[in-house]
Amino acid sequence: TFGPNLALWMILLAVVGLFSQTLASLAHLWIDIADYQHGFLIALISVGLIFRSRERIAKADIQVKPMLLLPLAAVLLVWMVAYRANSEMLQQIVFPVVLLLSVFAAFGPTVARITVFPICFLYFAIPIWDHLVPLLQAMSTAVSERVLGLLGVPTQVEGFNVTIPEGRFAIIEGCSGKRYLIIALTLAALVGVQQGQLPPSALRGRAGDRPVAR
Repeated sequence: TFGPNLALWMILLAVVGLFSQTLASLAHLWIDIADYQHGFLIALISVGLIFRSRERIAKADIQVKPMLLLPLAAVLLVWMVAYRANSEMLQQIVFPVVLLLSVFAAFGPTVARITVFPICFLYFAIPIWDHLVPLLQAMSTAVSERVLGLLGVPTQVEGFNVTIPEGRFAIIEGCSGKRYLIIALTLAALVGVQQGQLPPSALRGRAGDRPVAR
């Protein structure tokens, strides 16, 4: 039962070593940017979820999938291009994909299903959410305009600027609600997996973990 888990952690550590500079850029982001200071906690939870699934991994049906080395090589090529282009965002986005494909290739679909949530959970600590800021600003502006209209306050909206008789205010990036959205989705994902609402669950056993004799 110790073998599959040891091999899994060795592969994960190897990918972490390969992406050391990418992870260093993430660490700096988690330290410097307030909206992503939960990143270290996210990484710790991901590690904890995989560790908690060690019994399921030990009992899983191991199926090496060498055909997945081709898409893995393609994703690594994308990372190399991003690295040469100094695109930290793309490097960070690719990192969980490499982790998951490495696990899938080495252990097969059963272990990949067990680890898919802990690995993809890392995206809550990767700044892909910044791209939602304009949409969130527009939504906040629309809600403000609607609420003020219901209250009978004359309102004029230009872009993200809202003018009322008492003055003018702007829905800036810090007012977009990005941080609250990330926190809400993170907690919802954890609760969903805990309750078995988000397949595959990293915490609960599934009948599909082992082949059923017929």
